[in-house]
Amino acid sequence: MRFHARRVALPVDRLAPSILIRQLYSQGELSMAQFETALSCQEVRNLIVHGLGASNLRDAVTRLGGVVRELLEQWSALSYRD
Repeated sequence: MRFHARRVALPVDRLAPSILIRQLYSQGELSMAQFETALSCQEVRNLIVHGLGASNLRDAVTRLGGVVRELLEQWSALSYRD
């Protein structure tokens, strides 16, 4: 996501992941469904790293994998040549 954000001229070097997700959405780089999935997966991630565990980890990983595949397909169609 950071690589693509840089390519579309978003200043992202120091942004937290949740802010990066919001920026990409506000710039039209993520659909509403992708945005919601990314944020919900970020919440699952936060629960895990703070030792709280997440009962929906398998579902979150599956949904995130789907979003990653969508974005790779979408963004790889763009030309990254300068």
